[in-house]
Amino acid sequence: MTPEKIPKGPDPVRGALRLRDLKWLTEQVQTWQAEGLIDAGQAGAILNRYETAEQIADRRRHRSFVALCGLAVLMCGAGVLLLISYNWEDMSRVVKVGLIFSVVVAAFAGAVVAYRGERPVLGELLVFAGTILYGCAIWLLAQVFHIESHYPDGVRWWMIGALFTAYAVRSRFNALEAVALMTLWVLMEGCDFGRPNYHFIPYGLLAVGLAYWLRSVVVLVAAILAVANWLLVTSVTAWEEYELFIELMVLAGGAYYAAALFHKVESSFARAWTIVGIAVLLIALMPLSFNELHEGYWGRPDPDRFWTVLPIWVSAAVLFGFTLAGYWYARRFALREDWPVLAACVLALVRLVIPLGPRDRVDPWMPYTMAILFSAATVVLGLWLILRGVRLDRGLSFFAGVIALLVFVLVRWVDLIGDMISSAVLFFLAGVCLFITAYFWRRRSALLKPASGGGAAWIGPGHF
Repeated sequence: MTPEKIPKGPDPVRGALRLRDLKWLTEQVQTWQAEGLIDAGQAGAILNRYETAEQIADRRRHRSFVALCGLAVLMCGAGVLLLISYNWEDMSRVVKVGLIFSVVVAAFAGAVVAYRGERPVLGELLVFAGTILYGCAIWLLAQVFHIESHYPDGVRWWMIGALFTAYAVRSRFNALEAVALMTLWVLMEGCDFGRPNYHFIPYGLLAVGLAYWLRSVVVLVAAILAVANWLLVTSVTAWEEYELFIELMVLAGGAYYAAALFHKVESSFARAWTIVGIAVLLIALMPLSFNELHEGYWGRPDPDRFWTVLPIWVSAAVLFGFTLAGYWYARRFALREDWPVLAACVLALVRLVIPLGPRDRVDPWMPYTMAILFSAATVVLGLWLILRGVRLDRGLSFFAGVIALLVFVLVRWVDLIGDMISSAVLFFLAGVCLFITAYFWRRRSALLKPASGGGAAWIGPGHF
């Protein structure tokens, strides 16, 4: 196979842009040329550094075509499996084994022919079909030979095949398949057997590395969500720490946000880490604002509890250490800019490591104190997102902060008050606030449009 021939995105000579960015750049170049700042040759040289509108449209059409073909392969694979299953009882063992191996070999052989014939898209689709049939073959062969074993291992070997095939042929389809199987494997091991499944860790790291190898933001988001899923499932099922897993998710959100600091500001990978990190942070902080969550935690004497929470503490230390490493690596006043994220992580870490004491020595106001602190952290994070969105002209950050604050107010109001009439009024006011916010953002965006003389500076893709 020749993986180098698989399309790797836009022409490396021409920079990839969104259509709206290209439109802005074209308008600016025309303005600069009209004002005599550049001549026609320089204007053409600037625009030639980036994709044309036709190339951007072709790239979008190509991605849509490949995505639909991948979905078609998935449906055809399911159809083949159902067809075989329908006639399964009427086949002899030899026919069953021969049919299983023949369809898998045929798919991969067709992929080899397609790659050698300079048809990489067809080759990738056939490889994707081959790994799907390979996974079906694992279960069918187990049924033929009546193999009874730890059934999540079948998903594990299927995942391993898809993962290393994705590395071998640089296939995004196989990468997404591997991550989906990885998530299913973790759920099976945790929910059905209560196992911590530490074997996931190297595979999770390989999945994140695969996203960079493929230069795919979609694969990266799927991989880091799979890692968060492992932390969540393992802490609740295998470690049986229903009271502490939320703090672990707060630290995971902070670590994801800090991972963006290892990238250039304009990197799409940085944007992915930032968005997922903020989303995990906001979701995890919300329940910690309830004092009921802290009441059972602060006064339960249990000498053996040290060993039960040790995996949580180790995971928290690793996540917090990675967060600090991201701030240290950035060396661009990241702490001054992003301090609410680090403050939320510190607060979660403090709650994890404070020793548990007997009930009669615990301050009865401690649960309320922690609830207030986490409520303040949620509010500060929402305000920080709003101000950051206004300062950097980031609509996603601005509206994420607005929605986070509204959700927090609504949830806390319903929990504390619970009156239907007053809650209805509050929801109405929340809707009015959203209308006002949308109008404000629209007016502000209009004021920031570049004027005929050049106007405001373009900030670029940025983080969030």
